[in-house]
Amino acid sequence: MANEQEWQNAWKTLREEGPLTGPEHEARQETIRAMMSQRAAAFDEHVRNYLETDGRIGYIRDMTPSGGSETMLHLILRTIGRKTGRVILVPLTYAAWADEYILVASKGGYDKHPAWYLNMKARPTVEWQVLGKRFTGTWREVEGEERQRIWDYVSVYYKGYADYQSRTWRKLPIVVLTPTGTIGEKWAVPEEPLTP
Repeated sequence: MANEQEWQNAWKTLREEGPLTGPEHEARQETIRAMMSQRAAAFDEHVRNYLETDGRIGYIRDMTPSGGSETMLHLILRTIGRKTGRVILVPLTYAAWADEYILVASKGGYDKHPAWYLNMKARPTVEWQVLGKRFTGTWREVEGEERQRIWDYVSVYYKGYADYQSRTWRKLPIVVLTPTGTIGEKWAVPEEPLTP
């Protein structure tokens, strides 16, 4: 399985090649499908390890290959697929902001928003897990002066965000999760794939 740096390098190469047609296009599409499948398997493994160990494995991850530090914090976001109605669990890097949690919908600088962000926007509340504690709460997308203040913080916390922003035309959404309660019931580790 490719590590984060190999993933970033391969994705950058594919983006720099520009439009292709015919057999070259098909070969690129096959490469992208293989990379996405590999990435999904890595996400699934991250989620399973996190849930099975209450974050002892997966809460802190080395993100230096993609511009972060060796001690990046992760949570598991639980959304409902807006099209499928299926529960989807996604491991995400977060930054603490007082008693709230900051997420950046970066998708590695891809030109489309990540599915977790679109799924979250379809509902007024969201659930997430940090270590062994599960929360329910609200979310808000920050704008204006508050967004700039948080962007200044998260782009230092995880330097990869500035690179991701430079790769895309879209302004990376910044989401703040605010806990309103806790969930006592431990989430089961699903048998089927966890990510879409």
